[in-house]
Amino acid sequence: MNKRPLFWAVMCFALGEVLYIVADKGNKISTTLVVLICLAIIYRKLKVKWFKVVVYSLMLMVGFLRISWEDACYPYYKLFGPVEYEIGEAYYGGYSVEHLTAQYGNALCWKDSSDEYGSYSQEYNNLGRYTNINGAGVVEDVTTGGSGYNLTVLINYSETDRGNIGNSYRIILYGIAEKYSIGDCVRVEGELVAFVPRGNPGEFNRGNYYKARGIVGYSFQGAMLVSWVGKDDGLWYRLKSVLYGFRDELEKSLEGICDDDSKGLYSGILLGDKADIPDKDMLLYRMSGIAHIFAISGLHIGIIGGVLYKLLRKFGIRFLPSSILAVGLTVLYGIMTGFSFSTMRAIVMLGLSLLGEVLGRRYDLLTGIGLALGVLLIGQPFRILDGGLLLSFGAVAGVAVSKYIVKLFENIKSFRQLQRKKTRRLYSMVSSVIFAMGINLVTVPLIAYTYFQIPLYGVLLNVIIVPLMSLTVFCGFFGVLLGLVNQFFARLVILPGVWSLKIYQGMCTLFQELPFDVINTGKPHIIELIIYYSVLCVSLICLNPSYISRLRKWIHHRKKKWIPYMQLRIVGCLVAAMAIIIGSAGVITVRCLYDREKVIFLDVGQGDGTLIKTANGTNIVVDTGSTTNDSLGEYVVYPALLAENMGHIDYWFISHLDEDHTSGLEYMLSLEIDVGITIDNIVLSRNVKEFGSDSLIELAIAKGINIIYMQQGDVLTDKSFVIEAVHPGDTFELEDKNEQSLVLSYKTDKISILFTGDIGEQGINAIMKDGIISGRYNILKVPHHGSKYSYSMLFLDKLEAEVAVISCAERNSYGHPHKDMLEGLICSGCDIYRTDNMGAISIYPQ
Repeated sequence: MNKRPLFWAVMCFALGEVLYIVADKGNKISTTLVVLICLAIIYRKLKVKWFKVVVYSLMLMVGFLRISWEDACYPYYKLFGPVEYEIGEAYYGGYSVEHLTAQYGNALCWKDSSDEYGSYSQEYNNLGRYTNINGAGVVEDVTTGGSGYNLTVLINYSETDRGNIGNSYRIILYGIAEKYSIGDCVRVEGELVAFVPRGNPGEFNRGNYYKARGIVGYSFQGAMLVSWVGKDDGLWYRLKSVLYGFRDELEKSLEGICDDDSKGLYSGILLGDKADIPDKDMLLYRMSGIAHIFAISGLHIGIIGGVLYKLLRKFGIRFLPSSILAVGLTVLYGIMTGFSFSTMRAIVMLGLSLLGEVLGRRYDLLTGIGLALGVLLIGQPFRILDGGLLLSFGAVAGVAVSKYIVKLFENIKSFRQLQRKKTRRLYSMVSSVIFAMGINLVTVPLIAYTYFQIPLYGVLLNVIIVPLMSLTVFCGFFGVLLGLVNQFFARLVILPGVWSLKIYQGMCTLFQELPFDVINTGKPHIIELIIYYSVLCVSLICLNPSYISRLRKWIHHRKKKWIPYMQLRIVGCLVAAMAIIIGSAGVITVRCLYDREKVIFLDVGQGDGTLIKTANGTNIVVDTGSTTNDSLGEYVVYPALLAENMGHIDYWFISHLDEDHTSGLEYMLSLEIDVGITIDNIVLSRNVKEFGSDSLIELAIAKGINIIYMQQGDVLTDKSFVIEAVHPGDTFELEDKNEQSLVLSYKTDKISILFTGDIGEQGINAIMKDGIISGRYNILKVPHHGSKYSYSMLFLDKLEAEVAVISCAERNSYGHPHKDMLEGLICSGCDIYRTDNMGAISIYPQ
């Protein structure tokens, strides 16, 4: 730590921010002080100078104080109140229930209760979720959306339900019909919705994503009125408007010189606009491990800034003005493309490298990483919550590790000999492979933590594609600029780049057809990541000749004896191997502890969806559909299956074929590429046949999936569970989809659950008449989202359930769950859990 002080100082600053985020709210300061003392002891053990110990400790405290100050001043709390989201947990005999609890001060945002007479009362306020605003602001960004334009507005003044808000803050308005321009002053009036933590496993955390960008809430055209009131002629908005206008011209140039498919891809690669890239193509690139080609990063900044810098130097312009002009051009390009975190990082690192040339100093990669991270976090400390930032810096850290590994290989004589003129190409190829492997060594755990999958052939694809990306980007830049003048010559210039894009797509498709193209990891626990990176660091240190030499000298100093160098190298290799073995055992142990039997009732909005992992590893899904979430399959069901490591579904039950029970499965069946999810059996009610064919059944048959039809009395089991169909029976002929819902009894040694679909009064009466339900159930999945037409006190008394789970959308138009149902559940002694208030409900058998 005596070397690269800037890097270590920034790392301590970032550690201070992390401590504030992860520490318990009542123990943040005490936890930080304990970590500070431990670090001070480690510093002295590593013989770090006292001055640097003090500086590093102060940087940790500065990081802690910086993010705490930003959190205290965050406008969210003035708009929605000091809401805190925590994981609530309740224990019952043989199982526990987890859910998301929202707290406003010390009071719950939701409350279910009954008085001594058994009448139901529900107190549910929207503090911390909704507020009405009436204010004015400036349009900072405009993008196209599915049903209009999406505006990012900086609100400078507003009146809210809580009074006047003095701070400025940013909001997003979705689906605005009128087109506004950068710098337009607008008045907004209506309901603002807060970004809340994700309620489902694996779901994209919009709260952290937008908090890292300083955006506190969102609204839609129907809930927010927007009117134009003027124009802000400030220099920043005029500059941004000009750059966005130039980007529009470049988009038109691309349309004239590329076919539609290449135009969309090039828009993402060069201009950061991914709106025209088909979803299936984005999914293909992500599954292949090369989605990073659409990030405006070091390659783009290096080409723009580097080429300009070298041209200016060739014309005799001095170092300093050449560097300023090169960095200035990259900043303008960054503004034009949206200034992503990877772009900011690349610009700072380019500026530092050019500053090194001006001062005659050698550029250090780790110092560049530290400076870039420091600039980003000081400006907005909540950026540390963003997964894209971690992946971006992880990739650059992977480059540093790759250089370290190349140096290790250079100690091998045969590798050094490859640098000769005759074998220079072979040396370059081997180095490229090493760099690709080094980058993946660092980023693979982050990819697994973000996407819950690892593309197995991603390393090989990147070895081929990354060198070609220079050609793709170079031809794209010059082609699109030339297209503003002459489209004929522009087509010739960009043609090699278009061909390279075709090659990328073809190779991704080819590798998708190979076996084991993707490995499902589930969401790694944070302990697994700590073990992995600890083992990686220990292994790299043990294999470093310089550390082995230091160890040899230390032994000689203590023991007055020289140990043979080769013997110590062998010991180093053995220690590295032992660390890998112990680390692997640790990861397996953690995985066994956390990958346990569970039942998860997903928050799907107005619909149903349940995931079940049995003790024997059988994966079961019940329903998954929604009428309020059009992207349920893509953003809820698919990520949840991956996060829970349910890549192989043994049985997917569908109670009936309404959209609010099938849309998630229909999405999975409609995917044209292998996404790492396989389905063995789809189980339907036998009465589905009477309602005719359905697109879902046709899709399943086309995919080669087995269809099983169940009726009352049919049983599926693998000895760790028993699923029995209790409805419909042979004699039940009512022609109504809801009443014909497949009702399932799920039982294990520890819990019993009754899944009731959307049955109503007739279905419940038929079940009671048939008498097939025997004994009590721990958990009732309440029928038809809590509809009053599905309420039966006799049925509830018969089940004697401890827990009732209601799946419905927040503020849904049906009024679910109905007062009668809630009163009946409380009177029958059930504890009520609702997905609209609590997010996903997780059941863990003990």
